[in-house]
Amino acid sequence: MHNSLNLFLTNNDQWETLTNRGLLAEMMLAKNGQLLTPALQYGVVGLNENALYRVSIEIQRIDDKIYDFGQIDGKWVWWHKSNATTVETAQVVQHKDGPQLGSYWIKNGLDFSWLKLTNKRHFVTDRHAFVEPRQQYQPIVRIEDINNPDVHFIYSNQDQVFITVTAFVSDQFLELKDMWIKSRKKAEGPKKRSSGGDGGTVEKKQKKEMLKQFQQIPVEQSYDQGYTSDQSFPEELNAYPQLQQIGYHQEHQQPNYWNNVKHENAPYLFQN
Repeated sequence: MHNSLNLFLTNNDQWETLTNRGLLAEMMLAKNGQLLTPALQYGVVGLNENALYRVSIEIQRIDDKIYDFGQIDGKWVWWHKSNATTVETAQVVQHKDGPQLGSYWIKNGLDFSWLKLTNKRHFVTDRHAFVEPRQQYQPIVRIEDINNPDVHFIYSNQDQVFITVTAFVSDQFLELKDMWIKSRKKAEGPKKRSSGGDGGTVEKKQKKEMLKQFQQIPVEQSYDQGYTSDQSFPEELNAYPQLQQIGYHQEHQQPNYWNNVKHENAPYLFQN
């Protein structure tokens, strides 16, 4: 591709911390997918700013072994071989931003922090990678020039080897993970709240006010307000024609009169 092209980890300090302490990153698996910590985030230099590139990532299993955690020495050790006779071909996940110019990737980097891991094949989407528990994997990033298929670049880093788990087992790693998550949230700042105050969003308030304008007047309240036969009866009740049929007189305006009207005399006023 380009002799000067180079990829690097933008959160290299986190991965190096694990390597220096002899720890493996533990990536939690969940049915609907789980984000990775440390995240898979890369910077890139040396791309042709005017060329169009496609970026993808593979989560590739490095061997056919299943690992177990040693409680005494606090290390992951080989337990036994997987039932699979060969290492499966890794799933290729295209970057969610799609093909972009080299200038875009140089400016924004190759951020895969949105990628989730799942051990349920039927939950895999274009933002998931399928993996199996207690096996070691390594991310492999690919950059391809769309207009020149022969030009491509592959990047991997041994420090990014991780193990998949269904429950965290290393207390040392868990402490680091919690610290990194807190630091990230602090850097992101407080979440933006809606502008609707204690009543919710502005749109919800507007909808609530509109509904008030169309609320029906209760039957008892409407009749007690003193409507006569020559007055326009509230349209929302849709009852004026029926009132004329049964003889709507001044006496019917007395408070609570309509509470005493029997169903058999005016059944249409009491329909649910």
